Amino acid sequence: MIETDSERAEAIFVAKEINRLAGGIGMLEAQELFPAKDGTAWGFEDIAVLYRTHRQAALLEECLKKEGIPYVVTGRETFLQDAAVRGTICFFKALMQPEDQLAAQTARMLLWNPESERAVIDSYEAMTEKYAPQIKRKKPQKLLEEWIRDLKLEQKQEIQKLYQTSVFYRKMPDFLEALETGTESDLKRCGGKQYTAGAVTLMTLHGSKGLEFPVVMIYGARKGWIPFAGGKNSSDEEEERRLFYVGLTRAKEALILTSSREPSDFLDDVAPELVNKETVHIGKNREQGIQIKLFEM
Repeated sequence: MIETDSERAEAIFVAKEINRLAGGIGMLEAQELFPAKDGTAWGFEDIAVLYRTHRQAALLEECLKKEGIPYVVTGRETFLQDAAVRGTICFFKALMQPEDQLAAQTARMLLWNPESERAVIDSYEAMTEKYAPQIKRKKPQKLLEEWIRDLKLEQKQEIQKLYQTSVFYRKMPDFLEALETGTESDLKRCGGKQYTAGAVTLMTLHGSKGLEFPVVMIYGARKGWIPFAGGKNSSDEEEERRLFYVGLTRAKEALILTSSREPSDFLDDVAPELVNKETVHIGKNREQGIQIKLFEM
């Protein structure tokens, strides 16, 4: 279990340690807490970072990008609730299914200024005329590249995440179907403009059910997140405990847990003989001063 004094320090540790595990130079290399198997490094694709909710991933993504680590986020995220994203999805859905008047109406309402009805209709018709002939010929990412430029959405992070999801699909119907009916484990978003094979997987504990990875890092294993206490209603503690156990058992070879505050009470259930505790101090150079405790499988 890695205990840090801030969420940023926790995210920095995760990024640095992933780099070390994959053969880079990381903060714990001298200590060899997890020596590479058979003298070789794990690949990025061998590593998964699990967390309780997708809200925890923003800072982690920032640190992974700074370290140049390719990653894929799996699962349904809150960006799908954004008005511009919903409007974009409805626009292309209406092109694919012209009889869906609700999708067309929703796109017009969310994407253009509703105070000028004539301007809304003109804008919608102009975009329909442009994109209708292309929708069956071009890949979703190519269509969204043009769409983002046309609507001047380059600076909108949510729409960029929609684009990063589209790169995994060759046809717009498949993309739209995945967005509408895909489960937690079906949807993927790459960490950049292009997908890179051999990427770290980021996903929720819930989404990890049924999967296994050589190396698992459980990020945010602290009170307030595990068990989750962010909703109006108190969480079912036993269900949360089972979910935590799911995360622990996803690891085939190595398991690391991190926390930026008081560790989860669920850790008290882990047998002491399974715990390997280490302490590292991270200073101003951001590579000294974290108290660390690690689990070995």
